Amino acid sequence: MKINLIAVQPKMELAHYKSAGAFEAKIVSLMEAAVRRVDLSLPTLVAFPEYLGMYLSFVPRYWEEVRSATTLRAAVDRIVAGHAPNQAGRTSKRKTAQRLLFVERAIETERAYTGAFSSLARQHGVYIVAGSLCVPPMDESPHRGGHFIQDGSRVLGRSYVFSPAGLCIHRVSKVNIPEGEDRLIDPAPVNDLAPVAAKMGRIGVLLCFDGYHHSLIGRLDSQGADILVQPLYFPNPDIRFDGSGKFVPKPWDFISLIQGRENIQYGIAAAQVGAVFEDQRAQGLSFIARNTGKPGLPWQEAIVAMAEEPYGETIVAATVDTARR
Repeated sequence: MKINLIAVQPKMELAHYKSAGAFEAKIVSLMEAAVRRVDLSLPTLVAFPEYLGMYLSFVPRYWEEVRSATTLRAAVDRIVAGHAPNQAGRTSKRKTAQRLLFVERAIETERAYTGAFSSLARQHGVYIVAGSLCVPPMDESPHRGGHFIQDGSRVLGRSYVFSPAGLCIHRVSKVNIPEGEDRLIDPAPVNDLAPVAAKMGRIGVLLCFDGYHHSLIGRLDSQGADILVQPLYFPNPDIRFDGSGKFVPKPWDFISLIQGRENIQYGIAAAQVGAVFEDQRAQGLSFIARNTGKPGLPWQEAIVAMAEEPYGETIVAATVDTARR
């Protein structure tokens, strides 16, 4: 079966998060650019990057405090100082920051975020992996007023998968939280990880660092994942793909780890680039890769399509053949 795979590599700025409307306008423009690249008569999967919705959680609410902040750390400090000045001794600064940034407005943030992607999935008739949002564990029930918080003491990096009908058919949370991210984000239990069965194949999602773990890729492969999506975000100004920084990430390790798997046929990595805050300046190389069936093969031989450079906004798209089981 022929299908379209698309990785969206957006260049995000603080102004894109000034309001839910500004964010949605940016996502709509990205989606329009993405679907122009393929024949939508074929089943289509569009992947967006990790933490795409993180700033939507608090920037609109605290716009006046953060609009002139040059770093995320400064923005968080301003928010905590201005809205929880008397919390010293009552709770940790981490918990206070989590509550102010991601918990207090979690319900309206998730509604705005998922509503935008649900509408786009339905409008274009495509599957969407909608990057990720920072929220406490949440669920939906018409008997509980729709979205509701299950546990306000934790904040997860959570991704959402939408069907062409606009329905959220899967939620996945990040299991491995690297140093730095753990200042605000908590790990999810590994048992939450599973692929979702879709008409175009089983879709698995591993958020960024999770996609560099052999055991997690093996877990989703053993559960029959056909397509593995890795939303990426490398938010560190010292990270440079050209080798000039302190750190040179290797996103192609994900490509190597899917080679020779029993079920995974394709991997998609969608990276965010740009600087919402200067200390979160991100680079990325989005790509689509195939499982060649040969472990140890140079990763370049598995590439189907890849971004030309790591700094700019771009769309990576390919039409591929899958063997449905």
